Amino acid sequence: MRVSRPLLVRHWAAFALIVLMLMGFRAAFLLAYAEPGIWRQAQGAFAWGLLLDARVAAIAVAPSFLLGWVLPAWLQRLWLACAAALVFAIALVNHFYYQNFQSPLDARAFLILDPENLRPVMLTILSDYPWPGGLLAIMLAFGAIWHVLARIREPSLRGRTYAAGYLLSLVAFALATRGSLGVFPLTPNRIPSQGPYVLDAALVNGPIALAVGWDDYKRNAHLPEIPDAAAQKAWRLLYGAAMPKRPWLRASIPHAPHDLPLPHIVVFQMESMGAGVLALDGIAGNDLLGRLHRHWREAFVWKAASAGLGTDVTLERILAGAFVEHYIYGAYRRTPLAGAYPQALRALGYHTVFVTGGVKSWAHLNEFLPAQGFDEVVGAREIRKALPDARGDGVWGIYDEYLFAYVRKRLQAAKRPLFIYAMTITNHSPYRLPPDAQAVHFAIPPHFRPLFLHPDEAPRALAAYRYAADQLGGFMDAWHHAR
Repeated sequence: MRVSRPLLVRHWAAFALIVLMLMGFRAAFLLAYAEPGIWRQAQGAFAWGLLLDARVAAIAVAPSFLLGWVLPAWLQRLWLACAAALVFAIALVNHFYYQNFQSPLDARAFLILDPENLRPVMLTILSDYPWPGGLLAIMLAFGAIWHVLARIREPSLRGRTYAAGYLLSLVAFALATRGSLGVFPLTPNRIPSQGPYVLDAALVNGPIALAVGWDDYKRNAHLPEIPDAAAQKAWRLLYGAAMPKRPWLRASIPHAPHDLPLPHIVVFQMESMGAGVLALDGIAGNDLLGRLHRHWREAFVWKAASAGLGTDVTLERILAGAFVEHYIYGAYRRTPLAGAYPQALRALGYHTVFVTGGVKSWAHLNEFLPAQGFDEVVGAREIRKALPDARGDGVWGIYDEYLFAYVRKRLQAAKRPLFIYAMTITNHSPYRLPPDAQAVHFAIPPHFRPLFLHPDEAPRALAAYRYAADQLGGFMDAWHHAR
């Protein structure tokens, strides 16, 4: 009796077919939705998309490959054909989803799980989508893949030769499943923006988009009703005053006098810039602020709690007054909020710019922020284009010094008043600093170590804190000198 074993060649064939299928969908996507001249900029979308396609293909073939020791050959082939057909179906849905929503599959797709939405969504699908042709295409795809896999002949590998082939395939599929050799697996929000939104949308294949959408949906499936008492408490905590009777008018800004020019407004949200750590400054010779010390003495300082636990929550609440956490991930992230003061500043005459040293599609920033009144959302790609020498940490994006340099450049070239909201990233674990950053030693008393989530990271965290604060001080020095 012959013992079952994974069919190596058929698994690699299925892997290749899925990758080619997804690349074909990407090409069809750009042909359908992109301007004719966009192909000249599409190399990055295809290159990054290929890595995401390989992730999907490896995940699709993994169950059969790992269980092939107990599954007969025909059942392995059936699984591979079904998995490839499922990938085809999701990619097909994603293609037509973009046509209606100008977005790859996202959290809104799961609103069908709400019983109130089920009937209207199904009626929309039946009336607006080519579902008969789609079902036929999925069945044809299954049949074609089944036929191709059936015609492939497995070489009669034995003993060590087969074992080596299996182990090499296992390692290759494992790496493809991760999609990255870095600290984190490859996800769309870790891929630099390709410029035009249609290219960012094109590189995300259907299965990856669906997985990200499901994660977003779980974070914020519904907008809960907030009791009045909770809203008033949150308002007082955030703004330090009683909530007005009509809070939606908070962002209304009176017109400035016509004889006074509007000043530039620059806000820096410093990643992980906790006020509690500042108590170490000056103790045992610790210098946590660097060049910021001089300006710190002249500043108004509020040692207050963060607007929320997490960078995304802080952005939501500070910029748009959102009381529901993870609104930025939910199905309503493109909906303007009444408390969004960037919109009011734009109405007043400001050109509004959000700048991050990271990927601007992280946490759907490039979708959420324009809805709240930002004219531009700038990420690491745009900063590198303006500053070719800009370097990055290999994890989150470019070092803070280049973000500050970019903001200075925008202010110097401004022809109209700017409102710039910039988010630094270097002071975030794993706390990687530029190779030429000044080495600073810190003495950390034992009773301060509990302030850190991971006490063993305290020296690196303090070095990153000092670097970020010093770079902010350098920005202020340069701006004062220019004036």
